[in-house]
Amino acid sequence: MNIGDIVRITFGPHEKSAFGIFICDDTIAYGEDSNGDNIITRGYILWGGSIYSTPLDQVEVISESR
Repeated sequence: MNIGDIVRITFGPHEKSAFGIFICDDTIAYGEDSNGDNIITRGYILWGGSIYSTPLDQVEVISESR
């Protein structure tokens, strides 16, 4: 994902999705892969009038910025 990408945020099967704009990776929140290397697991997304740190597995790129 790149800054300015329009994304859809999903919250589960019984909740409505939201749309937002990807701002940047949340480099404070990270996990580890099977080799022990750090991987980014969250990103800052502008949606609903505020910026939220959102799990990347809930985010899908809808329109890429140019």
